[in-house]
Amino acid sequence: MKFKFLVALLVFVLGSVSLIGADGMYKIEELYAKNKTLNGKDVIVRGKVIKISSGIMGKDWIHVQDDSKTPDKNKVIFTAKMGTSNVAPGDMVIAKGKLKANVDLGAGYFYAVLVENSTFDK
Repeated sequence: MKFKFLVALLVFVLGSVSLIGADGMYKIEELYAKNKTLNGKDVIVRGKVIKISSGIMGKDWIHVQDDSKTPDKNKVIFTAKMGTSNVAPGDMVIAKGKLKANVDLGAGYFYAVLVENSTFDK
């Protein structure tokens, strides 16, 4: 209880906390800033589903956006086994998965951050 109060006080005084939040969630811009450190680790993000592309390489590609302040680093793609994601564009979700850094799929598809084997809670 004291820890949550301290975190709340810091957020109030500083405006934000740049490290992982008390709830274990990252801002999307933090995934980009720490992609090498987080490579291979499980991450959690809260955001809005803005696009879904299904059936690409046997996966659903779910684009999630949050309120990160850096415009080109406020969206990230989560992949899930095709047909297993229970979300639709416009849904607010808590997305969980394993971060992969600097993924090059060839043909010009390069991702500084890609989150694989993802699950979603609404």
